[in-house]
Amino acid sequence: MAANVESMFYVREKPWHGLGTTVAEAPDSTAALRLAGLHWNVVQKDIMTVDGSTAIPGFKANVRDTDGSVLGIVTDFKVRILAALRSRGCPAKDGLPCL
Repeated sequence: MAANVESMFYVREKPWHGLGTTVAEAPDSTAALRLAGLHWNVVQKDIMTVDGSTAIPGFKANVRDTDGSVLGIVTDFKVRILAALRSRGCPAKDGLPCL
């Protein structure tokens, strides 16, 4: 069975797949992110047509800022739902839509 591990760390006991960096004691959260290879941020980027001239409306790519890996594609679905509810005379109360 494949471990599907990109990067990780473990404390003392080696995991079944044998991958990762060994540490003797549990690190603090900042060190844990670094040791696990998770010291990166997610940024949203426009999804463009092949020729790069037009952004595709309603879609964004969630991208890792360190290497540009695309982590997933998201839509503005929630925004469209809220707009549809408001257009039906359903006002928001305390910032929340009525359902």
